[in-house]
Amino acid sequence: MCCFCPFCSLPTTHYQLFVMIRYLTAGESHGPALVGIIEGVPPGIKVSEDDFEKLFVRRKLGYGRSGRTKIETDKVTVLAGITGGQTNGGPIALMIENRDYKAHASHMHPFNEPSLEGRIPVPLPGHADFQGAMKFGFSDCRSVRERASGRETAMRAALSVPARNYLETKGIKFLSFIDALGDVSAQNDYSLGFEEAEALLQLNDENLPCQDAKTAESWRKMIEQAQENGESIGVSMTTAVYGLPLGLGSYTHYDRRLEYALSGAVMSIPGVKGMEIGFGRDLASKSGIKYDSIELAGDAIYKRGSNLSGGIEGGMTTGEILIVRYFMKPLPGNSRASSVNLETGEKAMPAFYRSDVCVPVPLAVAVESVLAIEILKALLCRASE
Repeated sequence: MCCFCPFCSLPTTHYQLFVMIRYLTAGESHGPALVGIIEGVPPGIKVSEDDFEKLFVRRKLGYGRSGRTKIETDKVTVLAGITGGQTNGGPIALMIENRDYKAHASHMHPFNEPSLEGRIPVPLPGHADFQGAMKFGFSDCRSVRERASGRETAMRAALSVPARNYLETKGIKFLSFIDALGDVSAQNDYSLGFEEAEALLQLNDENLPCQDAKTAESWRKMIEQAQENGESIGVSMTTAVYGLPLGLGSYTHYDRRLEYALSGAVMSIPGVKGMEIGFGRDLASKSGIKYDSIELAGDAIYKRGSNLSGGIEGGMTTGEILIVRYFMKPLPGNSRASSVNLETGEKAMPAFYRSDVCVPVPLAVAVESVLAIEILKALLCRASE
């Protein structure tokens, strides 16, 4: 057991003093498969097939999803790093087969010449394909669009399973819910404990998770109208993390501050255009505000009077609920914005592009996944300090 951090109780000796967690994904949205590898995960973490399956069932949820959820039934194949239902300390290698590849093999085959009908010469405004095509001199946007797709986050979700399972054993739990759909906001209470907050969410539709059933019903009508109009809707969300110890992260170096890692991870998710810890925007509009007081709650036991900081101060966790808020723009597939044909240079409209109206639940799964990995990293760093 690691001798530095009684909270961690990692099932290893000094293993993590020398190996830090890092991961890599590869694969195109309609290619043969998504693959990923993560190293630095300690041995002895229990993992089952059901852990992956439950996560992917949840990832398919969401009112306003496109038809791809019916096409893809994701299943993880473990290639390395898990033996007998436990991580073995080696790099973990995973694969998710893209079942839709068969319909796209004529233009996504690794060796055969791509079919002409599979070319995408007109970039989609709001997507990555124009910038990527210009960067590499492509006139066909397919390679960029396939890799920049939000489907890549399916592999990041899979790679997060060992981290999620380890955090669960330490009482660290996640809850995610919608704050606003478009410009219609819900009434959510961010101060509730895990059990109370979870019970409120369970009373409402898991496809539109929030604490406010009345607002969720109005969102449902908004989504139906957007579907009818061929539009998409932006979403603002919160992921709350419960049970974190005080002092994760560091104040000593900029790149060891916990919000440095968390913000980079969340902002790397396609479509996310903003993120804050706690109530940053609200605090920025106030003056003379009284910050979270520090109070004695017993013999050498302290508590905070509030949690305006959202669970992080000076790069470190405060012991309160970590509140991560993030904002996804309307998905570009339904934007109907004009573009240009990169082969002819003429003005053109992008071809029809299947798109979700909004994706709050898959977004929440992606955010929880990257947060779980970063929090496990922080725990390992804390153990080695």
